[in-house]
Amino acid sequence: MVIIAGLFLQCSPSPKTQSVPELSISVHTNSGSLSSIIGGRTNEITDLTLTGDLWSNDIECIRGMAEEGSLTKLDLSGVTIADKYYDSGYYRSQGAVFFMESYNQLPDAIFRDCKKLKSIILPSRITSIGFAAFSDCAGLTNITIPNSVTLMGISAFENCTGLTNITIPINVTSIEISAFAGCSELTSVIFPENIKIIKSSAFSGTKLTEIHIKNPTPPRIDSSSFDGINKKTCKLYVPIGSRNAYWLAWGFDNIIEMN
Repeated sequence: MVIIAGLFLQCSPSPKTQSVPELSISVHTNSGSLSSIIGGRTNEITDLTLTGDLWSNDIECIRGMAEEGSLTKLDLSGVTIADKYYDSGYYRSQGAVFFMESYNQLPDAIFRDCKKLKSIILPSRITSIGFAAFSDCAGLTNITIPNSVTLMGISAFENCTGLTNITIPINVTSIEISAFAGCSELTSVIFPENIKIIKSSAFSGTKLTEIHIKNPTPPRIDSSSFDGINKKTCKLYVPIGSRNAYWLAWGFDNIIEMN
């Protein structure tokens, strides 16, 4: 282990077959200082843990590390989103800048198309995940979402083909349109008691074989919310006493009541 300029680096030896060694680093950043702290080693880092304030230019730096460098693991649990807006590449291509409604929202398209990202831990204070925040992150297999989140935005995880299971945080009340559409390897989802609505195409194109839901009252769904899912064979686990309500409202047949 080596400590350089306030950074904690841990280099793990790698087999000869690997071309890029694992390199973990922890950085405390403020006022958009991430790029200047890391300097010329941007493309070498595989595992990044951040604390402090996260500004829009810090986000640009992280995106570059994930798209052009070696970054696969990202821990943002200790950061606060401090900038007023995030000028994403997506919005620049549309000729506009997206202004955040609050600092507690994970900005729209923040990690869109970052295919190398495998694991991410989101900031502990965010309340919503913006439009297409992780869409087309094909390599993403593990994501930790804090219980402070109440809303999953439109297409938030669309085409995240590496996801196999997801647990929706306890305070989420709504899953927006196409939030998990095209997650072709997703087989299991757990919904909390507070879930009220699952909008159109939210889970279309997935391979769901198990759905666990803790709300005794069936959330409102659209005809396409679970489009493509076999409602005769997919196991739907519901609270005791609510089987009939789900059978009528959702149209699933393989319903199992659980404590």
